[in-house]
Amino acid sequence: MSSDVSLATVYKTFAGKGAIYDAVHGKRMTELIEFSTGSLGAIASPLERLLAAIAKQVEYFASHPNYLRMHIRDGLSWATASGISGINREPAVETWRAGIAMMTAGIKAATDAGEMVPMRPELLTQLMIAALQVWLTSWIEAEVREEPPVVAAELVDFLRHAFAQPDLSSKQTPPVIKAKGRR
Repeated sequence: MSSDVSLATVYKTFAGKGAIYDAVHGKRMTELIEFSTGSLGAIASPLERLLAAIAKQVEYFASHPNYLRMHIRDGLSWATASGISGINREPAVETWRAGIAMMTAGIKAATDAGEMVPMRPELLTQLMIAALQVWLTSWIEAEVREEPPVVAAELVDFLRHAFAQPDLSSKQTPPVIKAKGRR
């Protein structure tokens, strides 16, 4: 992919690669948060709201594969927002931590409502985000990729079975019809 913007213009606008990364990350993180949390207010159950937001995150990253690759290559532990080396990424880390805090609040609401296993919300957040990172890394690296709704449904089912209270973990995400020719 090419652009009509010269490299000289880019570096007149940004101080360096770190500033470019931070600008892209800031824009995409804002989009991700808006996309994954928009229209969830109508869902009464804190657990179902949380799982719907995670499914939306899969959808967002799948529709921005280059941004997903950038995240994976950066070496950041999504669950802890640590492990960044090289260029100073503090603004990006702070944005990510704000997203983690939002997810932790959603998990606390679900545990307080008795919908999730009684565990520290911070630990549940880390486990769920780690699962999201593993699922998306597997998806982006696959030779034949499943449709994003299939990946989201698999992840949501896993999270429900791993972390929902036993009487709620028997629910399953409605099956997604696969396109012909897909595995």
